Amino acid sequence: MSDQSDFEDEGSEMSILDDVDFESSDSDSNSNNNADSTDSEDESDVPVVRGPWVTINDPQTYEHPLEIVPFEQRIGPINPPPINSHPIEYFDRLASDPATGGSLINILVTETNRYAGQYIQQAENPKPWENVNALEMRAFLGLFLSMGLVKKPSLRSYWNTSLDTWITNTPAFKSVMPRNRFQNLLRFLHCNNNEEEVPRGQEGHDHAHKIRPVLDLLNNTFKDNSELARDITVDESMVGFKGRHHLVQYVNTLSLYCGKGGARSQHGSGFDLVTDLVNPFYNKWHHVLVDNAFCSPHLCHYLLERNTYITGTVRVHRKGMPSSFKRIRVPKGEREVRQQGQLMAMKYGDRKQVTFLSTFSDPRIIPTTNARGVRREVPTVVNLYNKKMGGVDLGDQHIQSYDPDVRSLKMWKKLLINMILRVIGTEKMPCIELFSFSVLSKSMFISGS
Repeated sequence: MSDQSDFEDEGSEMSILDDVDFESSDSDSNSNNNADSTDSEDESDVPVVRGPWVTINDPQTYEHPLEIVPFEQRIGPINPPPINSHPIEYFDRLASDPATGGSLINILVTETNRYAGQYIQQAENPKPWENVNALEMRAFLGLFLSMGLVKKPSLRSYWNTSLDTWITNTPAFKSVMPRNRFQNLLRFLHCNNNEEEVPRGQEGHDHAHKIRPVLDLLNNTFKDNSELARDITVDESMVGFKGRHHLVQYVNTLSLYCGKGGARSQHGSGFDLVTDLVNPFYNKWHHVLVDNAFCSPHLCHYLLERNTYITGTVRVHRKGMPSSFKRIRVPKGEREVRQQGQLMAMKYGDRKQVTFLSTFSDPRIIPTTNARGVRREVPTVVNLYNKKMGGVDLGDQHIQSYDPDVRSLKMWKKLLINMILRVIGTEKMPCIELFSFSVLSKSMFISGS
């Protein structure tokens, strides 16, 4: 049966590490002489299966035991439209799947009409409903996204043409469709059949049921239209927080991630999320960058065994971390380095203590210029992390001006609109991005550059 809740009315001094997630040390010790020549792994109940952590006395001469494998995969768009194509042609290419004949517009038309019919059958005194078609749905989406460019205090104000508001009038909205019709379309907007939804707690329940057809569609179209470069970045991004429903956005592939609400492996939700998203790109020598919400020694070794490098900030209390990293406090500008096979661990002293893991980069000091144009000397892994993690924020900035930010929308509709914004944003972004549904404390996404 239809979800009754859906019938509600809607529409009525800077640090060197400029972009790094810092973590403060709990220790007041400022001596590096306490570090043992070898470190046991952090958790006593975790077997040492990767070998001990070995202290690197001279980080400036650090070298990985194995040479970094060159990245030789094809990258960039696959058979893009001609360079003089209109933007709508790019949108249609990314929002339509020739293999199945499906499209984003057709999904919205079919399911919006279906849901309106379900509502009318249950309502006591329903108002007349005229089915929406593809042309009208395009106009609806165009108006809705235009609200991100033209900011007003309410939906109603976009149709207000009274003389006392003449200086802020937007007559284009009224000329496209009546306000009541727009509000009805927003109210009944759907992209899946409520009557096929498996209730929460039962086998087969899909947290992403409301937007599943769109997720699957974009999964196919984005994968068929782009190839990733070497660096793939996993980062956090808020997409209209409310309750437990969030959006996971990433490149070329989609995966439902249920967080604490679903079955997790013994390695934790962060491990599950990264491996789920990166799985399609194994054995190509991609380089994954993550923050300390996800990174762990086990994740690093796991990806390396699948011919995938990783660099990330990490919490010192993660399982498998060098136990001495919890005790020592590194002076500003200094670093303490450990090695476990191909995996390098570095604790670095800056404005705060920050710890890195990497199977790709190294702790050697290099000259660089920070975001303010100041020349500094920082470890190579810090410089790499700062440069690559910024792509996620750039993606958010590119779509921010188009976000209508209608706060009364249900969460799944906010996720749907955000997906559409990402499709539109690909024209200006350094990579093509996709989305997945999540139930985390924050929305996560992964971006390739």
